[in-house]
Amino acid sequence: VVDINSPTDIGEEVYRLLNIMRIYCFKDGETDGDPLIFSRNQEITVEDFGKKLGLSKIKGAKIFGSSNTYDGRMVGLNYRLSDGEKVSFR
Repeated sequence: VVDINSPTDIGEEVYRLLNIMRIYCFKDGETDGDPLIFSRNQEITVEDFGKKLGLSKIKGAKIFGSSNTYDGRMVGLNYRLSDGEKVSFR
């Protein structure tokens, strides 16, 4: 059930129904630009996301967002990203 009076709830439901996952770049404490869009059927890693951005020498990243216990967790290249996460490359 979606609250039709809540634009946020409606937007989230649309993304869920379209099977879309949004991953954001995070730079200097702020979201940097629009998210990159992926299918939820794909398993997107930090390395995949970096390559999509044209980065070649990635060692790892800090992850901020919904699926983490705490923001700023350091992860490796094989970490699988989730919808709404923000990635800060090092």
